[in-house]
Amino acid sequence: MIRDVFHVHRHDVVDSTSNEAARRVRAGTAQHAEVHTAREQTAGRGRLGRPWHSRPNAGLYATLVWFTGARPNGAAATMAAGLAVLDAVRALGLRTARLDWPNDLVVDGAKLAGVLIEALPSNGRTALVVGIGLNVGSAAFPRELTDERAVTSLAHEGVATEPELVLEALLPPLAARLDAALDPDRVDGMVDDFAAATGLLGTRVVVRAACGRASNSEGTPARTDGAPSERGHTGTLRALAFDGLELVLDTGPLRIPLEHVRALDPA
Repeated sequence: MIRDVFHVHRHDVVDSTSNEAARRVRAGTAQHAEVHTAREQTAGRGRLGRPWHSRPNAGLYATLVWFTGARPNGAAATMAAGLAVLDAVRALGLRTARLDWPNDLVVDGAKLAGVLIEALPSNGRTALVVGIGLNVGSAAFPRELTDERAVTSLAHEGVATEPELVLEALLPPLAARLDAALDPDRVDGMVDDFAAATGLLGTRVVVRAACGRASNSEGTPARTDGAPSERGHTGTLRALAFDGLELVLDTGPLRIPLEHVRALDPA
């Protein structure tokens, strides 16, 4: 299927597969379902401009270009990519991974994979540039990385495989999930799948949110965050939808817009 549907460009060393894909989109030379992979990245990047550690042959470093004529739902596309990575690792035999807000895959809190999506204009269409980094091999991680947070890989979780096989497992569900995210008749199911994949519905969680307006479930203001900073909220996660997530606090329900959510973790 990969050869029939996807146009795979395999690089030895690049600065970033997402940078390479974005350059081709801007130049007007990218194709729909174009994929860039690399053995090594010298400037791999993750969310908020953070570097992504990209040792030679140690992980899957891949970016997919997916064109759409409609204005994409950014939250749905991000959820779709994360769900596709989860689909792939489950197909490879890892059943204990879950999604961590907004775009990481974790196992017992240790980071396994990350997703970064950019939407670029291209000749009247939008190109979704979907970058994925997934730790595959068994080599030890550098101290500066593990000091920041716990990290794991497929090999460390007992799944012996290689980047090319991970790519084969990833691309079909990634295409299917993106198609669903861009389909108005199917997009609502994306957030339900994402909520289930976090494993957090109905549990006590800590939400770190940018200050903004929150409301109770009836739509009237529950509280207003005025300062230009982040605030933590602890409560039971009752609902997750495109218009926000709902917590049950001791003082009552609180709805936080998704675009304000910076972190969602077990309490």
